[in-house]
Amino acid sequence: MNTKKISIGLLFLIVALVIVPGASANSGYFSALTGVYGSVGTSCSSCHTSPPSLNSYGSACLAQINQGSSPTAALNAIGAPSGVPTPTPAPTATPAPTPRPTPIPTATPAPTPIATPGPTPVPTATPAPTPTPAPVEGQKVQVTFKVTDSATGKPIEGASVSMDNGKRIVTDDHGIAIFKNVVTGNHKYSVTKEKYLRATGRINVISKTTVNVKLKKISRDEHHDED
Repeated sequence: MNTKKISIGLLFLIVALVIVPGASANSGYFSALTGVYGSVGTSCSSCHTSPPSLNSYGSACLAQINQGSSPTAALNAIGAPSGVPTPTPAPTATPAPTPRPTPIPTATPAPTPIATPGPTPVPTATPAPTPTPAPVEGQKVQVTFKVTDSATGKPIEGASVSMDNGKRIVTDDHGIAIFKNVVTGNHKYSVTKEKYLRATGRINVISKTTVNVKLKKISRDEHHDED
């Protein structure tokens, strides 16, 4: 009975090896094979004649592994198996150049404007004062007296005007008395009018001159004093 069971078990094992030839292959190695060269054209027969017997490719891979290489390193070292295309390596991406910052141009400072000196102002000459003409000795000029009321400012007619106690001239209705041919120099004058206080003074005659004389009316008190 046991012998029969063993025979049936061996039969199933042979069938499995025939139907699934990769069943006896190492799944780790096969994964490495497809990982390196892809699934196109790769199978257990890439390394085996009939599992578990190795072909020349499988023997070369095993020799690399026995020397300490990993399955992936061993497969890369011996190259792709017959009939399996070598995968085209993906192009190495060229790193994009690091952009360099564009330098900011340094602003050129504007030149400092140089002030253009203006013309030097010419000082205005101060006009010399007009000199007072010196009296010419012996020259004769006209002297006009204008006599008015000190309170009202109205001209006084009939006032008597004298110079140096000499000739007397009576004022007209405009209060004017004119002396002609008066010799230049210092002179005394006197003006009188009834009911007015006498007015006296001195004048320096240089040229034609007008003398304004204001007479003050005599008040009652002043009138008594004169009496």
